[in-house]
Amino acid sequence: MITIKEKNIEMSKGDSEALHIHALNDETFNDGDIIKFTVKRNVNETEGVIEKSVTVVGNNTTDVLINLTKDDTDLEIGNYVYDIRIVNGSVCTTPYKYKRFSIIATVGDNNGL
Repeated sequence: MITIKEKNIEMSKGDSEALHIHALNDETFNDGDIIKFTVKRNVNETEGVIEKSVTVVGNNTTDVLINLTKDDTDLEIGNYVYDIRIVNGSVCTTPYKYKRFSIIATVGDNNGL
């Protein structure tokens, strides 16, 4: 299960989901842009516990999918932070920086509540 509210993401531990990343403010992604999704334990970490990237094929694309597998979300239950970066050549922009990413108990797992 995935819930997204005010750019904060909540997922059940061990779930697989596809995140739809939509370009902001009528902008588009273009051929060769790299969309990077990173989840970290906290804002001071340099390494992500989840690191995914997608290279855009085609111009004027407004949406990309980031696939999270059950191995990606098999993290300790708790709160993390995520960011999304768009890399185009040497230019990197970060439209979502340090929003909350939470892993909650799996369905039927009363120990994680």
